[in-house]
Order: sequence, then C-alpha cells, then structure tokens
Amino acid sequence: PVTQDILLHLLSSEEQRATLTMETMLGHPFFSKAEDLPKEVVQMLGKMSEERVQASKEKEAEMKQEAEEQAEADWVKSRTSTVSCPTLDLRMKMIHSSSELMK
Repeated sequence: PVTQDILLHLLSSEEQRATLTMETMLGHPFFSKAEDLPKEVVQMLGKMSEERVQASKEKEAEMKQEAEEQAEADWVKSRTSTVSCPTLDLRMKMIHSSSELMK
C-alpha cells in the first residue's frame, strides 16, 4: 500500500505533480526517514530539486514572454485595417463601363 501510494503520486497528472516537492516525497512513509538515505542520494535529490526549480522558473519566464508577444500581436491586429485594392481588370472595366462612355 505504501509503494502504491507513492507511485500514484508520481504517476499522477503533471498539474498534480507540480505541487510535489522533493521534501514532500522524501517525507513519504515509503522512504521511512530521509536521514536514513545515503549521503549521495540526498545530494542527488537536492540537485534534482534545484534543477526542477530552475526549469520551473525558465518555463514561467518563457510562458510570460509568449504571453507578452501574443498580447502585442493582438494589439497590432486590433489596430490594423485591411484595404483592398481593385485589380487591373476591375479598374479597366470601371473605366470602360457604359456609364463612363456616356460622359
């Protein structure tokens, strides 16, 4: 049951896992006591935790940049007008139309 519980936490959706911290996982009964883990494992887990925090910050900055770019694109689009230009054929028809010939 304890193993199933930790696996359920680890295999949950990304949104649910985002709230899990390394300290929370190490505090799980599966690990009994974090102090009992070898020094190398604790160091490796600490490094992984730091990398995850850094990756999270980078992802947040990337998402913020994308949102700003999208907002700017939306702003430009909302203030842009499309002007159609008549084709040469249409201009020629207008010039040589019957109403024009009657002038």
